[in-house]
Amino acid sequence: MRWSLGLVLPILMLPQVALAQTCAPNTWRNAAPLPVERTEVAAATDGQSIYLAGGMAADPATDLVTVFRYDPAADAWTGLARLDHDVNHTGLVALGGKVYVVGGYESPGNRPTARVRAIDIASGSVTDVAPLPAPRGALVAVVLDGKIHAIGGTTDRSVATHEVYDPATDAWTTAAPMKVARNHIAAAVSGGKVYVFGGRDEQTFVLTAAEVYDPATDGWAPVASLPTGRSGIGAAEVGGRMVVFGGEVMGAGGGHTFAEVEAFDPATGLWTPLAPMPTSRHGLGVAAIGDEIYTISGGPEPGLTVSSVNEVLCAAAR
Repeated sequence: MRWSLGLVLPILMLPQVALAQTCAPNTWRNAAPLPVERTEVAAATDGQSIYLAGGMAADPATDLVTVFRYDPAADAWTGLARLDHDVNHTGLVALGGKVYVVGGYESPGNRPTARVRAIDIASGSVTDVAPLPAPRGALVAVVLDGKIHAIGGTTDRSVATHEVYDPATDAWTTAAPMKVARNHIAAAVSGGKVYVFGGRDEQTFVLTAAEVYDPATDGWAPVASLPTGRSGIGAAEVGGRMVVFGGEVMGAGGGHTFAEVEAFDPATGLWTPLAPMPTSRHGLGVAAIGDEIYTISGGPEPGLTVSSVNEVLCAAAR
């Protein structure tokens, strides 16, 4: 597929705060599920809340236009805004008090779109800003040095495209393309550089390619390959390590989803396997707050399957 009295309250709250700050490394827990079941979603965080947008569902009655906000302290979801069209395989970032929905596939027709929408976190208002230079979906978006980097994806084919949006000028510029054209990829930022992992192209669903972008040289270089080639994945950075989750492969035998969780340390250039996902999924949203990484929604089976699960990995180093 493109596929709440007096002295009692502080006594009760103190253990909860301590647990939130000292999670047990490499363990999973369940958090409040997303209010709807979706797949092919995108997630982002401003360090306080997690935002989730977009997606697909087999049931046409499913709400696909609400952009949700998750409060980890309350373990609760609320609606932030509603888009005018549903979109899937989009990029999502939080920057400067706004959440940006970047490209993706949009109805009607599930066609690649160049639209970029900015949602004001305080008011929930949605505004179109400068579009991508060309439509594309199944891309990834990250924030680096106050700008949005939109990388990879598909038009009518896999692309290595890398474009940068500056909110101060409401304009896009072109940056060096990846060395490997691909879509359904994952990306994370560490040490002032962008790392991109895995994905698929027209030949395979299980690319292992991993690259790093250095803005100082406007260049990409290979890093150690993703140990388990897969696409439809998500990633987040914790403590300098990039952690890659889930994915799918499709084929004549029906394919499968992945529960693999693998962490890359740029300081050593090495990958480490972590505790597998309780629910294997592709098309999931991934975002980190503190030492915990939230893996939200996504399809438990290849293709158009959905879920609302919200499973949290403590990614703190031992």
